[in-house]
Amino acid sequence: MKPQKINLSIIVVAYNEGRLIESCLKTLIHQHNAQDYEVLVVDDGSTDDSVHIMDAYNLRYENLKVIHKKMVEVFLLGLKELEMPMVNI
Repeated sequence: MKPQKINLSIIVVAYNEGRLIESCLKTLIHQHNAQDYEVLVVDDGSTDDSVHIMDAYNLRYENLKVIHKKMVEVFLLGLKELEMPMVNI
């Protein structure tokens, strides 16, 4: 279920991370803390099996969103999708 109020937005930028993306997403999704949060995965045009893994998580968890884009626009698109008004980089 998607949290009512987002207190934390996490951006994961990925490119061909088939070996690591599932453990990364699993760790982020199963956080037990007091904050309501969202996870935004921005795929930079992956060509490996990470695309299928990301999409499966996208369908399964409401607080996780996946966007498939390439190159420089990836990070900027991720910032536009955040629900939080401030981002620390």
